[in-house]
Amino acid sequence: MKMLLYDFLIHLKYLILIIIEKVFIILLLTVILSSVINTYIGLNRISSIDKTHVYTVNDETSGEKINELFYDSASVEKCRELYDYINEKFENYSFWEYENEEMYKNNYVYQTNTDKYFFDLYNLKTYKGRNFVNSDLNDNDNIEPVIVGYELQHKYKLNNVYQEVDYNTGKDFRFEVVGVLEKNTSVPSLVFVGSEKNLDYYYFRLITEDNLNEFPSLHMALDSKVVFSEKESEIDMIEKKSEDLDLFNLNFKKVEDNITNYILSIRDGMYIALFLLFVLIVVSIIMSISKILLIINNERYEYAIKIFCGATKFNIFFGFFIQLLMIDVLATIPTLIFCITNEESVVLLLISVLITFFINIFITFIITKKIQFNDISQFLKRSIM
Repeated sequence: MKMLLYDFLIHLKYLILIIIEKVFIILLLTVILSSVINTYIGLNRISSIDKTHVYTVNDETSGEKINELFYDSASVEKCRELYDYINEKFENYSFWEYENEEMYKNNYVYQTNTDKYFFDLYNLKTYKGRNFVNSDLNDNDNIEPVIVGYELQHKYKLNNVYQEVDYNTGKDFRFEVVGVLEKNTSVPSLVFVGSEKNLDYYYFRLITEDNLNEFPSLHMALDSKVVFSEKESEIDMIEKKSEDLDLFNLNFKKVEDNITNYILSIRDGMYIALFLLFVLIVVSIIMSISKILLIINNERYEYAIKIFCGATKFNIFFGFFIQLLMIDVLATIPTLIFCITNEESVVLLLISVLITFFINIFITFIITKKIQFNDISQFLKRSIM
């Protein structure tokens, strides 16, 4: 093994460009695998929602109109009417978040407002305390029940009461921590397929009658609606209802359309990445073969001596195979750093390295076919004579 390492260090000047190429190959392989697998998982997560059609809302109301509604005293009542109409006619949930001013463990903390239905739909589970129950919808001594993400369990301790600013209204509110979500709990994005929203740094407030009585809260609740319906014509009725109330210009879109648009948006980029990967692999194979042949030609006498001392064809080419593996080890380090800093799965990196392992086998096979072992043996005989 010491001799193999020594040979690798001696040949490093020939192999440096191959190392650089392998860095890009392993990194690009990992990124492509991550994108494909995350998209596949995302599609499965969305398809697991047992609903016919899912709609998300796109609010196209102008800023001037929002400002007008904010100062209109009748807006709250109108918004409430629209909100109640959606709740009566459709299965739905609202979900919106605010980024806290202070960070915790170098991560942003998110104050989140949602419905109990959101927790039921995505089957969110607690590992400490309890989940939301129907009785939580009733105000209890002005102390709201809150469920916190896994990483917030020491900031907001179970069964303790805290006071924070309600980012909807700017007023203070009090809450009691009733549960802690399981580690790495996440929900799928309904827009960017494959993207998962990790909830470890989120804390959840339930939308209730008491905290949904001002325009900012009602506006966010309507703007973040996810609605389930079998008929698109029924969704059109929501848009018309908002128009009749002289409120928002709501445009509901099918999640299926979001999926199609997302896949189309990443398709071209994926094709380019795959083509670039193919070119890099081909160039790497050609360069690896040519560099190893150059090493053998330049050090023909040294290899002749090794054969004279009993080295076999397998020993010679196994040595080059090990050097190619050493190249992969060095080339893996930047991608490993990338995976750790971007929270990518190290398993994907191992798959990428496994692919390059088979590429190394192919390179070694080509070299064994290219070089006749007898050539070196004949050179040894000529040297002795």
